[in-house]
Amino acid sequence: MDDMRPRQSSSQQPAASGQMALPRPSGKGGRYVVAQLGQSLDGRIATPSGESKYINGPHALDHLHALRASVDAVLVGVGTVCADDPLLTLRRVPGRSPARVVIDPSGRADPHARCFADDGTRRLVVRRPGVTAPLPAGVEAVDCAGDGPFAPEA
Repeated sequence: MDDMRPRQSSSQQPAASGQMALPRPSGKGGRYVVAQLGQSLDGRIATPSGESKYINGPHALDHLHALRASVDAVLVGVGTVCADDPLLTLRRVPGRSPARVVIDPSGRADPHARCFADDGTRRLVVRRPGVTAPLPAGVEAVDCAGDGPFAPEA
């Protein structure tokens, strides 16, 4: 069986010990998005009862934290914040926690959610203009105009 560890080439960012190397984006601006989804061996993203927290095993959580150590921000929707109350911090590998971004168009997130904890990491909430739901001190509101769900190109 081939070695499944990521290989680093000249077009990849250097990885710290225990972290994976991600390809460098090409073109002007150099931006890219890494998506991560936890799922069980049978392909499910939740248990039959709807529980989705810790559906992965320890190796998948190590991988998730290595991804977090390699990016500038981690983004979740308000549904994840309401259902799982995630920390969104880096804990299983060395490095700094990325900025935490919550997409919350109508202000449903609990201001006491753990992802809003003031630990020195930048925290942002993307929402519609005029939403007045309270945010904890230091959490930045980013207004995104429009009606209904956020369009991907917004």
